[in-house]
Amino acid sequence: MKKVPATKLEEIPEPENYESLEVLADGYQIRKDVPAGSFAFLTNQADEIAAIDYICPCGCGAHGCLPIKQDVTSGAWWRWNGDQEKPTLEPSILRKAGCRWHGYLRNGIWEEC
Repeated sequence: MKKVPATKLEEIPEPENYESLEVLADGYQIRKDVPAGSFAFLTNQADEIAAIDYICPCGCGAHGCLPIKQDVTSGAWWRWNGDQEKPTLEPSILRKAGCRWHGYLRNGIWEEC
């Protein structure tokens, strides 16, 4: 099982050149300029952490975003442990297009299933 450290960034930077940016059929950008497994938290209008922006840990460069909440039990959210340095998300994460990476973010480590 492949494991990749999750690298926290303040934000996933804007691409330097949008014209050369590859976009997948599902709308996600391919970002080879940002390390695999990088992530940043996104906040809502109330300045609460509401999502995690990430670069696929497999190395394909796909840029994704997952809505997160603490103490959530159901719905279209990933449950987050509240740790900003070594986050854990549940349930597993499955990219439905491109590389189809499937795994977990546990204690700041991306773990492939």
